[in-house]
Amino acid sequence: MTELYKTGNYQKQQIGIRLLVLLFLLVCAKPAWSQPCSSAKPNVNMCFYIDGNPQNATQIRICAGTKVKIIDCSTNGDLIQYSFVGDSFKLTPKDANGDYTYTYTTPGLYTILQQGNYPDPPPGMTIGLYRYYKCNYIEVLPNIAPTFTLKYCANRQVSIQITDNTYTNYLINWGDGSPNETVSATGSHVHAYTNVDPRTITVSGQYAGTIPPCGGSQQQTVTPVVDLPVPRLRKLTIENPSRAELQFEAAANTAYRIEKKESNGTYSTISTIPEGSTRVVSQVLTGNFGSTSITYRVVALDVCGSSVVPSEEISSIVFNAIAANAENQLNWQANPVATFVSGELTSTRGLTKPIAVQSGMDVDANVKCGDVYCYQMRQTLTGGAVSVSDTFCLKAISTLAPAAVQGLVATVKYGSVVLTWKKPVDAQEFTILRIGTNGQASLLSRTTDLEYTDADSRLEEQSRCYQLIYTDKCGNVSEPSPIICPIRLQQVEDPTQQGYGLVWAPYTGWNGTTPIYRIEKLNAQNLLLDVQLANQEELFFPMDTLNQLIRFRITAEDGTQISISNVIEIRQKVQLGVPEAFSPNGDGINDQLFVRGLFINTFRFVIYNRWGEIVYASGDMTRGWDGRNNHSTTMQNVYTYAITVEDQLGKKTVKLGSVLVLRQ
Repeated sequence: MTELYKTGNYQKQQIGIRLLVLLFLLVCAKPAWSQPCSSAKPNVNMCFYIDGNPQNATQIRICAGTKVKIIDCSTNGDLIQYSFVGDSFKLTPKDANGDYTYTYTTPGLYTILQQGNYPDPPPGMTIGLYRYYKCNYIEVLPNIAPTFTLKYCANRQVSIQITDNTYTNYLINWGDGSPNETVSATGSHVHAYTNVDPRTITVSGQYAGTIPPCGGSQQQTVTPVVDLPVPRLRKLTIENPSRAELQFEAAANTAYRIEKKESNGTYSTISTIPEGSTRVVSQVLTGNFGSTSITYRVVALDVCGSSVVPSEEISSIVFNAIAANAENQLNWQANPVATFVSGELTSTRGLTKPIAVQSGMDVDANVKCGDVYCYQMRQTLTGGAVSVSDTFCLKAISTLAPAAVQGLVATVKYGSVVLTWKKPVDAQEFTILRIGTNGQASLLSRTTDLEYTDADSRLEEQSRCYQLIYTDKCGNVSEPSPIICPIRLQQVEDPTQQGYGLVWAPYTGWNGTTPIYRIEKLNAQNLLLDVQLANQEELFFPMDTLNQLIRFRITAEDGTQISISNVIEIRQKVQLGVPEAFSPNGDGINDQLFVRGLFINTFRFVIYNRWGEIVYASGDMTRGWDGRNNHSTTMQNVYTYAITVEDQLGKKTVKLGSVLVLRQ
């Protein structure tokens, strides 16, 4: 029976024994790839290596994606095969060229296994062919893209700083046909171009011990510059007395330094901004911005030399305001800079005012007492940069009496005087005064509304006059308004006793052009019956026989405002007329008895004989009594009657009387 010989990582098995023994050994044998290669003792005739590497190399390093090729240097061997993953059951066939090749795509540590038949029996074994194994390690490394920073310099120079520690060495291809440069990860590496054409720089990493040298790479396109661009400032904004923000436009691959100007005129560094892409940089600044103007600049750094390219200067603005009597006094201060162009003063109340000096004073006299005003100063430089002060807010004060209220109008509604007026912008409370006939003022009310009703005006008894004052937000009392007196209308006796007499007093204190006065006549439903110009202060109207209730009022109007007087209401009594006698004898004269009247809505007429019997009844005033009783002629005699009516105002009236019937 063939024997199995094992030493270290390797297994040896005699070939040519029976199939059953072979299967048993294949199932029971310990896999060779799982044993450490360092302790293996293969057959002295076994030999292989990776193309490009030394023949005696036992540990090989390559990068992922590299194709390896086996070079077989064995002697006296037969049925030699390879596994690139260290598994004798996963053998790799030859490629189309008859070579054993393999491409590793995943980083890691792998074992390459060689196996073959050799006529070299182990000690104590019989002569024959035996299966031997040999293995080597191969390390597959990742292709990590190296990191680096790139900075522009003057005179078409570019500086590269490797910021990566993955590789032992780095290869720089400057993209202009110059020889590649092998560098370490330390220090800066400067290259000068002959023109400003765009170039693609490639930095490749190189692992130690790899054949061929390999590693990941990274590219970046650059456009060399003759001179570094001047930094362009955008805005310096004071956010509060101790904090500001500076914005500027940064060019790609250029480092910057923010500097503050000291009292002696020199500059000190506040912060350094590393290179990056084209962008807007916002830098927070701290300082005593509430009381001191501070001047800043931004400089572009030439890392290849000692020169710097400064921006224009920009100064912070110190802004203050003081509330004085009826005005706000404004002042601002900024360190002078040569590129100042203009300034602008604004407020939250709509002020926008151009300013021609960097430091100065101004007055805002268009203020309302008690209102809060917030101010800000903006200053523009030649390059377009803007310096913006902090916002300063204060409340306006004043001891001046505000102007009198405007648009005060008195009119009459539902028997009461109603006052309306326009609100001054700074009014807080209104005081309504009634002015007596002696000129003395008495307090009626205080209100915050824009309308007041004097429910106790009683214009039918006496005239009423009014005046208005108000207080502003600072407690100042306004000038008094003009005294106004609404139109007053009164009824007087008509000397003819056939109509109505009216007298009226015109409006006092009319605010506007001279008004036109009209007298209006209305019915019980307030429908206009007649309107006339009121050219005289005493007016007379004929009696109205159609409307029991009539009203009169006077209006004053100038096209922009209107005022109405009190209303005079006249209620006329119902009127009934009955003849004392009539003669129903057929001669065509006084043959019927009619009842005549005014302002009657319903009517009932009943006639009685001397025994109290009804001889006639009617509810139609257009019908008369012909002296008959049920078609029979009545005797000459005195008859009594009862008339019941309801007038237009709903009042019932009963009239009793007698009538003489004549038969001649």
